[in-house]
Amino acid sequence: FVRAKQERFVLYFSMLWLLFFGYWAITSANFSLLRDFSFFTKCTYFFMVFAIIRSIKMNPEEREKTFYFILKRYAQIVASLIIFSFFTGIGLETYGKWVFGTKSFFTAQNDIGISQLLIFTFLLFNKERVKIGWIWLVAIFLSLIFLGTTTGMFASIMVVCAYIFFKVIVAKIMSMKHLYKRTAILVIASAGIIIAFTSLVIYIQDSNYYSNKYERFLTEGGSRSRLTDAADYYLSNRGDLKTIFGEGYSSYTVNFGNSAPEIKYSKRNYRDWLMVETDIYDFYGAYGIFLSLILFSFYLYVLLVSIFNYYKHKNIYNLSLFLIIFLSLAHGFFAGHVLYSPTTLGVLSIFVYQILSFYNRNHLLANKKKLKILKG
Repeated sequence: FVRAKQERFVLYFSMLWLLFFGYWAITSANFSLLRDFSFFTKCTYFFMVFAIIRSIKMNPEEREKTFYFILKRYAQIVASLIIFSFFTGIGLETYGKWVFGTKSFFTAQNDIGISQLLIFTFLLFNKERVKIGWIWLVAIFLSLIFLGTTTGMFASIMVVCAYIFFKVIVAKIMSMKHLYKRTAILVIASAGIIIAFTSLVIYIQDSNYYSNKYERFLTEGGSRSRLTDAADYYLSNRGDLKTIFGEGYSSYTVNFGNSAPEIKYSKRNYRDWLMVETDIYDFYGAYGIFLSLILFSFYLYVLLVSIFNYYKHKNIYNLSLFLIIFLSLAHGFFAGHVLYSPTTLGVLSIFVYQILSFYNRNHLLANKKKLKILKG
């Protein structure tokens, strides 16, 4: 139920990208074919997994069960390892001894945290459909908290609040007969959730966790705001051609690093290049407006399809898939570690397949009904 033209997107995009490789090799300083090709495979990893999923010969029911099995096992293994490391102290600390959190035996806390969050969102909203117990859901939630990242802690709590709001409060309200009662309870419930979440934000901001965390980042030159300020300056002064057509990943990261040596040299793990580690900045820096818009257009298309699916079929399944793609894009645009992270993209490809499959299947059924009406 996923159309071939949606899969061919990566083929056309890859061909265009290869043409740009030649252009960057000629026009960009510090261009490295090996590093650019490495980044290219990370960016297109999503489409590779997506194509493999589409090519597997299964009926829709078996495919769906396989998805659920993979997602559950992934989340359960990650949760078990993080909780084990949190209580035993065995494994890697997320940010070091100076702040809370463990990433167990994983090297990239942000990537594993985002993928775990996306799976948690789906499993929580579709508990009955996926057949997972509350004990495992609590364990997965705790693993996100114990990870100690902003995404793991904040976003997981936001997902739980969204679940309570839509699954419990809204469902109860919509079953009431009187409109004024529904409206009043909805307003009160919304205000309660906003106040509770705001109080939590204020508490965490005033706690030692964030004062220690950001003080350490600032003293070591790793502040995201410093990186974005430096990137804004570099990108605004690199010329119109590079702004439109980019300069390649390798050239961009080296040139950007050279333009901000005080940040580059302050990194604990010194490298001769620098990234903002925010998807929208790094894609724009490497590939310019032209290629970045083409790539982002696919994900924005999926977001619109997820909205359309929920608009046409208002159920918790479509709502969860919309939240997942929304969280992914929001995190990618504002924080990073999504659109060029193989860990995250591998998980995201399953959810995108579900979104497009649902849309195309129902679109096909709607066309068949129209044909029957016309023939009748």
